[in-house]
Amino acid sequence: MGAEKQILICGGGNGAHVLAVLASRHGFRVNVLTLFEREAKVWNEAIDKTDGYITAKRIDTSQEFKARVNAISAKPGDV
Repeated sequence: MGAEKQILICGGGNGAHVLAVLASRHGFRVNVLTLFEREAKVWNEAIDKTDGYITAKRIDTSQEFKARVNAISAKPGDV
């Protein structure tokens, strides 16, 4: 069996959000590092409300994609 695929996304903006969903849906274990404590807090509060999932929605079709993120933090040692 192969090694687990992992990705560390640096940043917490819109692009990071979409990449986290896409990577998770393609089998990656996703960790997010944002150096802004408030941004990490917002991400974590949002996923706490949705059983650990984040979503992204296509503008053209309104199709929603749901995925799980392993860890989100402003501390590099946590991710």
